Amino acid sequence: MISIISYQPELNDFFYSINKEWIEEFYEMTAEDEMILKNPQKIVETGGEIFFAMKNMNVIGTGALAKTNDNEYELIKMGVTKKYRKQNAGFALMNAAIQFARDRQAKKIILETATELQAAIHLYEKFQFKRVGEEYKHPLFRRKVFKMELEL
Repeated sequence: MISIISYQPELNDFFYSINKEWIEEFYEMTAEDEMILKNPQKIVETGGEIFFAMKNMNVIGTGALAKTNDNEYELIKMGVTKKYRKQNAGFALMNAAIQFARDRQAKKIILETATELQAAIHLYEKFQFKRVGEEYKHPLFRRKVFKMELEL
């Protein structure tokens, strides 16, 4: 069974390593990736949250909601270790993120994703995220992305 826990500073290394794994599987780590992944407490300090998926006392996945304003959060840096993919950890993380945003009366969750990330896109669509806008090259991450959003 998968459980979700909220941010704890002692889990910072998992936030880094799990995200590094999927980023390097599809892309190259950028300075912006490094900055976010090495300073996860900033997400929480600015009103967001980081979630960790646990199975048998092991951290197997993570995801974060960054607060963009009082009505909106952005889903960022969500990934599951390769060994545990397709075991509903992403589903559990997404449920926790959506509930967190709803509990704070947010109106919307936004995210950026890329065509290469088919499993992630499938998960987002399962939760009724809709694609908005065209693909573009992200100025900081230097990857082609497009936006999706979920009205709450």
